[in-house]
Amino acid sequence: MSEDLETTRPLRLPVEHAVALRTLIELEADGFATLMEVLLSTTPTINRWEIVGDWCDDLNLDFDLAATLMESIGELARVCHYSGSSPETVAKRLLASSPFDEMERDTQELLVGRIKSILECPDILVFGKAMEISSLHQQVFGAADIYTDLRPIFANSNYDDPELDSGILSHVLRLHHITSDGIHQDFYVAMREEDLTGLRMVLDRAEKKARRLRQWLGQAGMRLVTPEYD
Repeated sequence: MSEDLETTRPLRLPVEHAVALRTLIELEADGFATLMEVLLSTTPTINRWEIVGDWCDDLNLDFDLAATLMESIGELARVCHYSGSSPETVAKRLLASSPFDEMERDTQELLVGRIKSILECPDILVFGKAMEISSLHQQVFGAADIYTDLRPIFANSNYDDPELDSGILSHVLRLHHITSDGIHQDFYVAMREEDLTGLRMVLDRAEKKARRLRQWLGQAGMRLVTPEYD
């Protein structure tokens, strides 16, 4: 596909992302410079929450708006990675999407220039690649809950007058996950008391491994990328 045709293909843009991206137009020049300064600063960890927090402090942005803006930028960077498109091409594809396709030309050019600058930030490019790599799974974890019930045990088999004698604890683990097609699903697993202990040991061991790997990254002069989204 030629570059000209590629730039006319609209992006599928959630409404909340479009609202957040309008912030880039509304910022004054010094405000956008502050936003870029945060993105260009070098930190031990490329963490979206740190970036969002700095934007809230330095630009007085609402937290939810700043978080959505960061998510939108991450998705645009991810498009750059998996499509092999340049930041400018992705920015122009945004203009083919509603509501940006109806804006005045000067406003469109301002938006393209600012998105291009953002997507050319080294950390944002890495962040987009990390988002793409982390999503290359058949199922991605979403959330978890454990439901605990007391199930009664009756001492006799008299249907007319059952006698409650004792009870047993029952645990059900609910795993919420997202498929590669974007479908949200739940998976339920019955667990015993000792299963909870075993699960806690597995989680503790995973956390210890993660701490060791973080130490290794620091010693090797490498940075950790945290692309996870809620």
